[in-house]
Amino acid sequence: KVNQIGSVTESMQACKLAQSN
Repeated sequence: KVNQIGSVTESMQACKLAQSN
């Protein structure tokens, strides 16, 4: 589902932000 893909994208971005911090 599109929503599922969106959730994955958000998770990826969250991980990148966490690593940046």
